[in-house]
Amino acid sequence: MKINILSITVLLILVWCSSCEKPETPIVLPKAFGKKYSYQMGNDYSSQIYVDLEHGLVSSAKVTDWDLSFSCDPNSLNIYLNGGGAGVLVATIAKGDFINDFNAKNLKWNWDAANGLSDSLALKNWHTGGVSNDSVYVIDRGNSYQINDRYFQFKLLVCTKDTFMLQTANRYGQNVTTHVIPKTPSKLLNYFTFGNGGKILDFEPIINNWDICFLNYRTVYYEFSPPLLYSVVGSFINTKKIEVALDSSSLVSFENVSISDFNPTKRFSNLRDVIGFDWKVPMFGGTGVTYRTRSYVTYLIRKKNMPGPDLLFKLRFIDFYDMAGNKGAPTYEIVRVQ
Repeated sequence: MKINILSITVLLILVWCSSCEKPETPIVLPKAFGKKYSYQMGNDYSSQIYVDLEHGLVSSAKVTDWDLSFSCDPNSLNIYLNGGGAGVLVATIAKGDFINDFNAKNLKWNWDAANGLSDSLALKNWHTGGVSNDSVYVIDRGNSYQINDRYFQFKLLVCTKDTFMLQTANRYGQNVTTHVIPKTPSKLLNYFTFGNGGKILDFEPIINNWDICFLNYRTVYYEFSPPLLYSVVGSFINTKKIEVALDSSSLVSFENVSISDFNPTKRFSNLRDVIGFDWKVPMFGGTGVTYRTRSYVTYLIRKKNMPGPDLLFKLRFIDFYDMAGNKGAPTYEIVRVQ
C-alpha cells in the first residue's frame, strides 16, 4: 500500500505539532449569557464524559476501557469499534473455525466511519439478513498493548432482540470463550473489552439521563491514499434523545437566536457526530498547535421530552482550555429557548 508525499507531509506535521503542544495562556471568553459548563477530559483526552446539557456531568469512563460496543436497540445488529485511544481495527481472516495464527501485516484492516451509520461500520457484514456469516475476525487493539494482548480472534454467532452472542479466542485460536452481551432496553449501547479474558462493561448512563458524550474518537480523511485515520477530540450525541442543526450565520448573534430560528428549513440531524470536533480549529505556530473555539457558531438542539413538547436549546462552545491553560477541557454555554 503506497502513501503519497502529501500524506507523509501531513502526518509529519501532525506528529510534530502534537509533540510540541504546550499549555496556553487562557483567552478572554465571551460574556456569559446562559449556563456555562466545563469538563476535564485530561491533557491526554483519556476521559469519556457523559453530560446532560442543562444540568452537567452525569458520569465518565476511560476511553481505553473498551474495544467494541453493541447496540441495545432490539431491532439493531450494529456493532461499533472504539476509534479512540490507540484506535481499534478489525479484519476478516477465515470462515468457520479459529485459525492457528496470522500475519497482521498481510491483513486488510477496516474501521468505522464517525457517523456510526449501519452501512459505514467495519462489522456491517457479520450477518446476512440477521444470520451470522460464520466469519472469523481479528481485532487489533492498538500498539499500546503487547502482542498477546493486542490481537484476538472472534466470531459473532447470533443477535436477537435481547442479546448478542460473541465468541473469542487468543491470537492462536486458543482459550475459546462465549460471551452473551445483553441488550439493555434503557441503554443506547453496552460495551466489551477483550482484556483480562473478556468482560462486559456497564458504564454508559441510561438513555434518559444524558445528551452528549465528549470523547476521543477517529475521523477519516478519504482524500488521501491510503485514507488518513486521525484521532480527534469532540462529541457524540445521544441519538435517541436529541437532534442538532448548525447555525453558523454571522447575521444573528448567539444572544439573539430565538425560537423563530428553529424553523422547518433547518436541517436537524441525529447522526452521532453531528456536533463532532470542528467546534474548535487548530492554530499552528512556533510553539506547536493550539486550539481556538468557533464561538460564533450556534448549535440548535431539539430534545425529546415525552410526553410533553420538545425542549429547544441554543449552544455555543467557548473554550477548549481550563483556567490553567491545559487543553482537553471543552466548555460550552447553553440557553433554553423553549
